Amino acid sequence: MMEAMSLYADNKMTKLNFYNGLKEIEKYQMEMSMYKLNNVPDIAKEYTSSVADTAFFSQQVAKKLMKYLDSGKTSDLSAAQEEIQRVKDSILVIGNNRAVVLKQAGFTPEEIKAIAEEQ
Repeated sequence: MMEAMSLYADNKMTKLNFYNGLKEIEKYQMEMSMYKLNNVPDIAKEYTSSVADTAFFSQQVAKKLMKYLDSGKTSDLSAAQEEIQRVKDSILVIGNNRAVVLKQAGFTPEEIKAIAEEQ
């Protein structure tokens, strides 16, 4: 979605293509936010919940951007920016929760750092 926003802002993507891409993103993120994993270990429940939250916030970004494209209102763009910040914040939560899960699973700080750097 971030790449599509950049392409649209740089006039390298049409408004229609951006809008249609947002519709697809919104649908996909809605599915991901509601996806439930079976047999999640207790130590990973908060992590998987934070991933679902990020998908939900991403869905909201897509919805708000589509609303802005329809209305052209600065208030709708501002609402989209607020949702984008929620996504950024939730990504930090995912990283923190992932580190907690890995620590509880017995990984050393060095191993956790190496795993994080692989991404």
